[in-house]
Amino acid sequence: MRSAHIKANANLKKRMGCSPVDALIQHRLQKAHGMLHDTTRTLQEISHACGFNSVNYFSRQFRKHYGYAPSRANERLK
Repeated sequence: MRSAHIKANANLKKRMGCSPVDALIQHRLQKAHGMLHDTTRTLQEISHACGFNSVNYFSRQFRKHYGYAPSRANERLK
């Protein structure tokens, strides 16, 4: 069973160019990026709504993916 799991992950990584976990994180970050335009929500509310349990982890991943902090997202739109 473990071998099948490893093989499935390898196949997904080959097709998608990243691991399934990385693909999930990217999907969550894209959702959060869109939600950051709603200024009535806090970073904590947005990060939790997108499946991140830690605002710090969310912020680190967002900065790594987009190159700027999520708190600066609205500034980038202007």
